Amino acid sequence: MSVAPDQGNSEVVRPATHPADLEQAAEQRTSGWQWWPLVAVCLVDLMLLGDVGLVTVALPKVQAEFHAQLSGLQWVTNIYSMALAAFLLTAGTAADRWGRKPLLLCGLGIFLLAQLGNGLAPSTGFLIGTRLLEGVAAALMFSVSLVVLSETYRGRTKGVAFGVWGALTGSSIALGPIVGGILVESADWRWVFLIQLPVCLVTIAIVALGVPRTPPVGGRADWAGTVLFSIMLGLFVYTLVRGKDAGWTSAPTLAPAVATVVLFVIFVAVERRVREPMLDLSRFRIPAFSGAQVAAFTLGATHLALLMYLSLYLQGVLQYDALQAGMRLLPMNALTVLAALSTGRLVGRIGPRWPVAIGLALTGAGILLLRSVAPGSEWTTLLAGFVLIGFGGGMINPMLGALAMSVVTRRRAGMGSGISYTFRQLGIATGVAVNGAVFGAVINARLDEQLPGGSSHVADAVASGAIRPLLASVPEAEQPAVAAAAHSAFVAGLNGIFLVGGIVALVGAALVAVLVRPTNRQDGAPR
Repeated sequence: MSVAPDQGNSEVVRPATHPADLEQAAEQRTSGWQWWPLVAVCLVDLMLLGDVGLVTVALPKVQAEFHAQLSGLQWVTNIYSMALAAFLLTAGTAADRWGRKPLLLCGLGIFLLAQLGNGLAPSTGFLIGTRLLEGVAAALMFSVSLVVLSETYRGRTKGVAFGVWGALTGSSIALGPIVGGILVESADWRWVFLIQLPVCLVTIAIVALGVPRTPPVGGRADWAGTVLFSIMLGLFVYTLVRGKDAGWTSAPTLAPAVATVVLFVIFVAVERRVREPMLDLSRFRIPAFSGAQVAAFTLGATHLALLMYLSLYLQGVLQYDALQAGMRLLPMNALTVLAALSTGRLVGRIGPRWPVAIGLALTGAGILLLRSVAPGSEWTTLLAGFVLIGFGGGMINPMLGALAMSVVTRRRAGMGSGISYTFRQLGIATGVAVNGAVFGAVINARLDEQLPGGSSHVADAVASGAIRPLLASVPEAEQPAVAAAAHSAFVAGLNGIFLVGGIVALVGAALVAVLVRPTNRQDGAPR
């Protein structure tokens, strides 16, 4: 608490979260070597974002060692996504009420245990359990990282911090498959998890000693909203995961889908009645707040959701190994880093509206340019699209982080960070599901034309990028025809999802330009 004298020489008590106190605290926090909080946040994102690529590269080795079924292998990745999406907003709200630094340390501790369990896993089932724990830890860490940057830095240093953070976001995603490929080929798949242990220990030390503690907001916990939201989001992601395999109209897909809708209705009713809701639904009436979530969802559904299919194309069709494929994605990711460093310096000087909108527009144009790929194309055909996507992503990342923090009050900064990451994660899950449906439908249609009477396992093999094993399983005389049909179908499917992704990114760009107006984005009032 702090005090301010009034005209009667008495003292007026004001809460520690008063803006004047926060500004003064920010100045104190940036004295000394001011970059420890930025280093901590960058290490957190390096572990979390790099982990995606690391695990993807390791999965074939996991399958070989445990003789895992495909369904079990898919749950190694799916369970993490479900836990992350389900607990992001819950974690952000908890950080507001009970303190951000304690929640971050708690998340790091759980993450350390989860990665140790991943690296020592004796079976697929055990690995799925520790990956669930890792998803919960990731939610705690993600939900606090943006708040640390926003609360610690002001003015010019804020622009530098968000620029470096945005650059690392792009480079972490790029480094995952490269580092994972090196570890898997030179050591063992378990090292993709164990290598994170020393990084996590260093991060815990930096957070404990170098990140200042901000006073918690306090207030009542919204337990009903927390439980409903977590189950609802988990079921939504589960529906998207099941729909790809079981079919969108099957009972295993429709049952959780209906449950998700019912829980959503109940959640909205509960949040409208609670005095201190975990998600303040009234914020969605502010166009800038809705625009921030549209931007986060669009980025996840387009740029991030397409990375898996680009990797499949490079490895399955062009026959590069994981390391070679990762190196060919470097031009795009290098431009993301350079653009983010440049754009980050503008944080605090200009509003995020146009950088985010233009970044999404460039991303959409770049994805549409990727449609120039043909069955006989080299990887360099992708370069023009990579340039625009990389530059667009670099413009978006730092400004999207600043936008997420600007549309909420400092008191609800954890909620703002949590909801932004939640929409990004939902965008990835939705994008992967929609892309999978489009990809599979186009491949099936093309194969029906070129290989009449072909079995479904051919389409499944093509869609998973397993073209080389497919060719090895057919008679030698039929291999040229099957190879031509497989490559043609794969590229046709790829062009289909490029079309969808490009249109979604351009629509998202237009919505952000319309919704994110030059207003005081914390309360919707004109500046």
